[in-house]
Amino acid sequence: MLRTYMKTILSLLIFTLSSLFVFGQSTETNAVASALKSGNAAAIKNYMASTVNLSIENGNDFYPKAQATQVLSSFFSKHKVANFTLEHDGKSRRGGSVYNIGKLDTNNGTFRVSFHLVNENNMYLIKQIRIESATF
Repeated sequence: MLRTYMKTILSLLIFTLSSLFVFGQSTETNAVASALKSGNAAAIKNYMASTVNLSIENGNDFYPKAQATQVLSSFFSKHKVANFTLEHDGKSRRGGSVYNIGKLDTNNGTFRVSFHLVNENNMYLIKQIRIESATF
């Protein structure tokens, strides 16, 4: 009985500690998802690395943070956002990066959005954003 009790306590402790780690890194993910939901490129800029690989529809290039923000703003002005829903997320085995995939509903259709964040100086920053027509 004591052994079962100790296993239960140990399991709860491991779950609690792992949850703290996961929730700690999802702060940035939640902020980016919220900014996508409102079509707010300026808010996304706060979580960008100094250079971002931005792939929107048929264009793909590396941009400095300020220019990437302008490209996103242009996309959002052409495609008014109605909603964004995170559908999948994951992290690298070494824990240095996370990726997220979601669905962006706009007045011009639905887009699949993926963004990749890398741990830099104890903060996850966006290194890549892909926005492509959805084929769900």
